[in-house]
Amino acid sequence: MPDPLISIIIPVLNGEPFLERCFVTLDAQTYPNLEIIFVDNGSTDSSVKMIKNYCSKKLKSRFILCKQKGPAAARNIGLQFADGDFLSFLDVDDEIHPNKHTILINELMKYPNAGMALGLTERLYSKTKSHPINLGTLIPGLNRYPEPGFLWLTQIQHQPHIGSFLIKKNILSNVCSFPENLLYGEDGAFMIKIGLIENLVLVDQVVYTYHRHDTSLISKANQTISPRERYFQFY
Repeated sequence: MPDPLISIIIPVLNGEPFLERCFVTLDAQTYPNLEIIFVDNGSTDSSVKMIKNYCSKKLKSRFILCKQKGPAAARNIGLQFADGDFLSFLDVDDEIHPNKHTILINELMKYPNAGMALGLTERLYSKTKSHPINLGTLIPGLNRYPEPGFLWLTQIQHQPHIGSFLIKKNILSNVCSFPENLLYGEDGAFMIKIGLIENLVLVDQVVYTYHRHDTSLISKANQTISPRERYFQFY
């Protein structure tokens, strides 16, 4: 039986400083059946040229332009073009661990009543300090809905990174898409909607590295608006 197709959706906005590392992390993936979808969100640097050159050398890789601004719109465009039965996400400045997709799809096969699988994320600061994202009361193995959704809705500090998930595409008929009207937290809102209606299987292994740096969206948000105000805007 062939391995199911997994689509990786990667929104890009002026990602030139990070693209070479992004290409390396994609090439290092051990899962054999991946579709890679880059969605450019209006880059003015060399991102488009770099991505087109990469995709020209890779089977099942594609480049898409998104005229609407924001990572939510870019991810939604990626969802429209994804052919995979499973969906994965990567921010251009982060890294997927090589065995992420193999680990998570195996767990979804063990738990067919789960709509998504989640691994651990390490948050890395300036390549020197790292610590895992605290997932709160989630437990390894099956977590039944709506508990994950309620946890992420009421305790925003325990929301995992969107890149640490593997999601069954067929559940999106109930979830729809990323909300494009939010300035921040569109990925959290998307995950909350899934966690309220779908079971989650948690794997106690690190599958994603989230790089925090001065140009990340969260860092920029913290420079212009307090975390408390951002919290109220989100809700």
